[in-house]
Amino acid sequence: MNLIGFELFTVRSLSILPNFSICMSIFENGKKLVSSIGKDLYHEPAFILPDKRLAATGRIHHISEDTARSFAPFQASPCSFTAPSCAQLEELQIELMLVNGELIEPIERTVCLHFLKREHSYLKRIPFYLDPRSIERLNSSTVYLHLSSQLAKHW
Repeated sequence: MNLIGFELFTVRSLSILPNFSICMSIFENGKKLVSSIGKDLYHEPAFILPDKRLAATGRIHHISEDTARSFAPFQASPCSFTAPSCAQLEELQIELMLVNGELIEPIERTVCLHFLKREHSYLKRIPFYLDPRSIERLNSSTVYLHLSSQLAKHW
């Protein structure tokens, strides 16, 4: 059985204000996979360095000064894997909701999305640099990332 997850990584340094949070969910063939819902809550101001995990699917993570080790950069916890309901995906998208804030720059210049696929003990990680044509902006805080065309060759 294949298990999948997604992680959002910074491409460049990113300042985060207190009470900022990012929610990520996987939509498979138009239906939200409930086990994929992930939320990252930043309780303290943070400076996220390039190539650090900003958010992930499948778990809730509270990030504050107490949870960050001294001298270690702020970073969200890894994703928790979820099982897709069908073997072949016709349509897959990620919903990103930015709560209490928005990214100043366009999202495709700020982050990259990593697709993780686990089969038995084998873990495959594929970075996706976002194509502006695959991004659907509903409003200033909700974005859908359409990934079916990119995932087809990795599925």
